[in-house]
Amino acid sequence: MPKATDPKRAALAPLIDAGFDLIPLNGVSKEPLNKDWTNRKYNPERVAARSAKTGGNVGVRLRADQLVIDVDPRNGGDQGFEDLCFDLGLDTSEWPHVITGSGGSHYYLAKNATVTVRNGLANYPGVEFKSQGRQVVAPGSIHPDARKPYLHDELSPGFADAPLAPNELIELIAKPERVETHGGGEHTAEEVGKMLDLLDPESFRDHDKWLNLAMACHHASGGEAREEFLDWSARDPNFADDREQGDHGRHALQVLGRGGSRGVDPAHAAGRRLRRRKVRDSAGRR
Repeated sequence: MPKATDPKRAALAPLIDAGFDLIPLNGVSKEPLNKDWTNRKYNPERVAARSAKTGGNVGVRLRADQLVIDVDPRNGGDQGFEDLCFDLGLDTSEWPHVITGSGGSHYYLAKNATVTVRNGLANYPGVEFKSQGRQVVAPGSIHPDARKPYLHDELSPGFADAPLAPNELIELIAKPERVETHGGGEHTAEEVGKMLDLLDPESFRDHDKWLNLAMACHHASGGEAREEFLDWSARDPNFADDREQGDHGRHALQVLGRGGSRGVDPAHAAGRRLRRRKVRDSAGRR
């Protein structure tokens, strides 16, 4: 791309040169500007030019062969990531690194596109694993609360040099084998994810409406589309934190999927866990 003189465009140029997908965010926030951001076509240079003109933030839309490890100190991420690196013997010195506006970290890696990953692990709080269907705030943007910029760590490699994630890490975070279910399963998780992309999660803020859709997706995929549904739910900006803080919904689905003899639908259990705070928040706003 042409030489960038504006600080925002300069910060985004390495991502554009490395072939990353950029999306516009809604002002100085973490929320995508467009509801169909997962499948809308964007010109990265125009996204960068818009950011330079308006001062708005930019997101990096991740593809299936890309992985970002998001470390959030506010949720115990510093210790969680330290424990993860120690347990697996990870060397992060060759990983492109972005220092977030809140003092956290984004580590950029590559992976096999056929491998889908969990959102997080209970043993490593404050550490998220993001890939296709997710986005992270790009360097040059401003954290909406801390009001500080996201910066590429100049001591780390460039984005084009993102290495393959270590096998030990992939083995740990790869999504588990599908849970055996009775009936359903007419669609793959990817197919359900594409169907969900056509729906606006903000139209499903009513608990019963949301829960009915959750159970329908669970049945249609034979329990395979758990992550896709929870990721889609988190695209509603009002409830994005539910997905970022502990991934309780996914955990409930896994636990109840193994304990199916209780006669409790896993999606129903996930709904109780994921929506509990939504109900409290709604009551508090009345």
